[in-house]
Amino acid sequence: MTIRTILPTLTVLLLSPSAFANHLTGTVHHTDRKGVYLTTPNGMTYVPSNSASFRIGNTVVGLPGLSVGNRVNASYNNGWNPQYVPQAYYAQNPNYNWNQHVNGWRSDQRNWQNNNGHWSRRDHH
Repeated sequence: MTIRTILPTLTVLLLSPSAFANHLTGTVHHTDRKGVYLTTPNGMTYVPSNSASFRIGNTVVGLPGLSVGNRVNASYNNGWNPQYVPQAYYAQNPNYNWNQHVNGWRSDQRNWQNNNGHWSRRDHH
């Protein structure tokens, strides 16, 4: 076996979803230079492009190939795990960076209630 016969196999292996152990599916909300914000059934999440590969249907795409509204499958490596915030919480401060969303949710979630997946602020009357 020569390097010429190994490289195509290695490339396919590295780009295939099986090279990643975990998957999530969502709709592209927006992208930034380092990743994609996805709307998922679990809430909003941010997937850094250096931790995942992306597919639209059967086509592997890079970050520049993702557009708002695309349904995308993200296969991510074992060194990264998604963190979710409810869409209603995210919508309050859409200009926050992802760390602000996650940290804000951790400190504010006691002020929110989950009604079968529909989050809303608690009424404090």
